[in-house]
Amino acid sequence: KVFRQIKSAPNPPDLCLMAGDYSENGTRAELGAARDAFKLLGVPVFGVVGNHDFAANDERGAYDEIFPRQLNYRFEQHGWQFLALDSTQGRRGSGTSIPAATLQWLDDMVPKLDARRPTVLLTHFPLGALTPARPLNADALLERLKPLNLQAVFSGHFHGFTERRFADAVLTTNCCCSAWRANHDLSKEKGWFRCEARDGRITREDARRSRPALAGRAHAIRAGRQVELHAVRNQLRCPHRGDCQRHDVPRIPRDPALRSARTERH
Repeated sequence: KVFRQIKSAPNPPDLCLMAGDYSENGTRAELGAARDAFKLLGVPVFGVVGNHDFAANDERGAYDEIFPRQLNYRFEQHGWQFLALDSTQGRRGSGTSIPAATLQWLDDMVPKLDARRPTVLLTHFPLGALTPARPLNADALLERLKPLNLQAVFSGHFHGFTERRFADAVLTTNCCCSAWRANHDLSKEKGWFRCEARDGRITREDARRSRPALAGRAHAIRAGRQVELHAVRNQLRCPHRGDCQRHDVPRIPRDPALRSARTERH
């Protein structure tokens, strides 16, 4: 359903950004099925690893096999540059730190990038201040991006809308599109962001549904010269209730700013 809705949009996507958690348990069967499902979009898909894409602790062999060269990397599209980063610490869902290898990759890569080009960052764990499950060293990652013209950061993991600022960039998470999982902020909407990027800036509108789609969680943006991007996070059934110890993400955000943002949205 998610893919059909995206493809039927007035401006169909040119590429897809996947914000992690292709799977529930990091198995080859789950990851392979997700890869094949994303082919239905008929556009290039660029993703990052999520904590559920690990089979156990630090074991992500199936992910590396099925999604090769999708750990820390960059690509360009119509004058925009994109960074996709590994923000995971195995299967842990909170109290995590961004891997040293990711920070080293940025140290090596940032000097090679065009500081004037508008830049988009994709991570699994959210980087916005006070966002639930934010990595302990998120500031260390963001500091490394200060030389760049960072315009947007799209992240997953937290199932709910958050919006933060870092210099000129807007850092967001979005609601979950799953038919099986609820949003952590208790909102009922399912859908994605449809954003347009022109003249080095990104504007956003909601593309939400009152009823859940089959699977997935999405941000959608159009970038550069009539380019549309979709960042989708697959969500499977979670059998837990209340504070989910497996995912280590509270159902009700304790950050008053999140509740305020939700009130303003409604």
